[in-house]
Amino acid sequence: MVQLVGSRSAAAVVVASLLGAVSAIKGTRNLPYCAYACMDLAGGVNYGCTDYSGNNYALCLCSNKPLLGSFALCAEQHCPDEAEKSFAYAPKYCSFKSVDFDWTYDEALQYGKDNLNASADLFSYDLMTSTVEFPDESYQGYLKTETAYYGNDKFGEIYGGATMIFWFGLCFLACIRNVFYKLFPKAATRAFAPITMIRKYLIVPALFNGVHTAPARFFGVGYALIPSRGETLAVIGFMILNTVFLFVNYRLDNDNIYWPDAKNIQLSRYLADRTGIMSFVQIPPLILFGGRNNFLMWATGWSYQSFMVYHRWIARVMYINAVLHSVGYTAYSLFYGKENLYESFQEGYWNWGVAATVIGGFIMLQAIYTLRHKFYETFLIIHIVFVAVFIVGLWYHCIDLGWMEYLYASIAIWGFDRIVRVIRVFIIGGQLDCQARMVGDVIILDIRASGYRWSPGAGQYCYIYFRRFNFWENHPFSLLERVGDRYIFVAKAKHGMTKKLEKYVSARQSEAINLKVGVEGPYGERFPVDPFGTVVLIAGGIGISAIYGYAKELKQNAVTGQHIILHWVCHDEQTTTALTEQILSLAADKHVEVHIHLSVSRAELDGSSSNFESDKDEKIASDSGHSANSLAPFTTIGRPDMYGLISDGVHNADSSVAVVVCGPLSMNDDCRAATASLLDAKGSQRVEYFEESFSWA
Repeated sequence: MVQLVGSRSAAAVVVASLLGAVSAIKGTRNLPYCAYACMDLAGGVNYGCTDYSGNNYALCLCSNKPLLGSFALCAEQHCPDEAEKSFAYAPKYCSFKSVDFDWTYDEALQYGKDNLNASADLFSYDLMTSTVEFPDESYQGYLKTETAYYGNDKFGEIYGGATMIFWFGLCFLACIRNVFYKLFPKAATRAFAPITMIRKYLIVPALFNGVHTAPARFFGVGYALIPSRGETLAVIGFMILNTVFLFVNYRLDNDNIYWPDAKNIQLSRYLADRTGIMSFVQIPPLILFGGRNNFLMWATGWSYQSFMVYHRWIARVMYINAVLHSVGYTAYSLFYGKENLYESFQEGYWNWGVAATVIGGFIMLQAIYTLRHKFYETFLIIHIVFVAVFIVGLWYHCIDLGWMEYLYASIAIWGFDRIVRVIRVFIIGGQLDCQARMVGDVIILDIRASGYRWSPGAGQYCYIYFRRFNFWENHPFSLLERVGDRYIFVAKAKHGMTKKLEKYVSARQSEAINLKVGVEGPYGERFPVDPFGTVVLIAGGIGISAIYGYAKELKQNAVTGQHIILHWVCHDEQTTTALTEQILSLAADKHVEVHIHLSVSRAELDGSSSNFESDKDEKIASDSGHSANSLAPFTTIGRPDMYGLISDGVHNADSSVAVVVCGPLSMNDDCRAATASLLDAKGSQRVEYFEESFSWA
């Protein structure tokens, strides 16, 4: 092979100095490989452009006619079909460097032909003033190297995109299913044996030990939320794809121009580049899946909880890619000695990359379940701040390297989500009047909407901001019902904002406290339960807030023969008494069968002989406006067997069955396990499981 600049190593040094500049140009990575090979060849000739400080190299290159003429000649000789497109490298590079460039390809080519020195000694490093031609042997060597180098970048984009196509492919299939069942609802009630077996063993159940919405525990401490089997299959498929793509299609060659006889250096650099690009490509869907206003929830019918599962796993894989990117570049620098690594830390883009990687590690650490769940409001603030800093780090890391379109898309998605949140608040009326009161241990919010009014759908919820507390904090409240221009929300205090609200309302002696609130919503998609012959609704505690809407809608729209069974499981009478009016309205309908299961009665708690005669019970009854024993005919004492409740509902049904559950996390898991075991109990009639869970925290 003919060597330029006197030796292969000298050429490699000169060409390597151009490598960062070439990869920095926005839009040039899609140019033909011929462009890079010819530019490197032209750059290997001494045309006087040897000062790489500041913008001096760009100023020289963009105005050096012999160099540009040689570039055009090379493209015309070795890749005539792509010559003009290859020459586009020069104006794009100069524009990126803010240097004027006013030469066309035809002008450069004509100059190259007119000033050609066919006998020029390419082995000499004397200053060249004429244009030259490059032997095919030299061109092919550079082309091979550039194909390996830039081809690897292209593979990074293709493979990163493929992992995202995997997710959007799943979403597309779910969308088709969702649309099909909306157009042909009766089809959702029919079962086919092979599909039923897949649902029973691979899709619906928890991954293992029946644990899904409740956290997996180690010595009694919750440490992680475990995806369902269906979610796990999706996550595993994603991880396998990502892993395979990290280890295929590397073109290592002893004749590499940049790193001759150093396949270890080539692999380190290529792996670092590919993982960095794949990590970047995965950021936009990562942000999309974590947003409240993710249009895919509406399209697919998947829950926010499922998207949060995928959000976390995309984040983990993306961060692993980022760490491999950092490790790969560190190893690449160390191949040239510790001094080279030290010099790398003098570069701004390098330090911003290190900072982003470190911040990403903090994000991964503070997002573990134990911290996230116990201190959710604090987690959320820190998470948003850290992500913002992470994005800033990526911005300054890549602003001169390219790939910014993925960052622009990520910022746009995040900004769109936040803007829509604000719009939602102001559409409903902005700052609204709210009356808050406690009935037993239930917080009831009566909010008067002054703007857009919507008819609440079953399972819908809103995020509510309280001006009295930290105005940036918000909490999801289930929408119980609408009465005129008033919207009734209910919740029970756990920790964080709801605990603050409970203390504030309980400390006042008046019946209701006036508050100013902002309401963002509504969110949540209604489960398609209407075509099922029997609907078994199971609520645990304040989970009735989500289940009540289904019972109310089904009661109002019940078709002949549809059977609605409501089981409400509570610890004691405090919660049930707060919603006495709503439950009595359901029980009065012949289509609805109401069962209330109390784990323990108030009499047992107070040591009294009467279930409904303690002073506290009378106070709760007075607050609710009903007699304390109004629900006694529907009430039994004792914790029910969830499998028994669901099994009875399924086996006693004449046709298809939908099971809808919302309750404490462990109860949800029990219901999932019970329903999964009964999916094939009705033969050709489908048994479907729907779960409403706010367990993404």
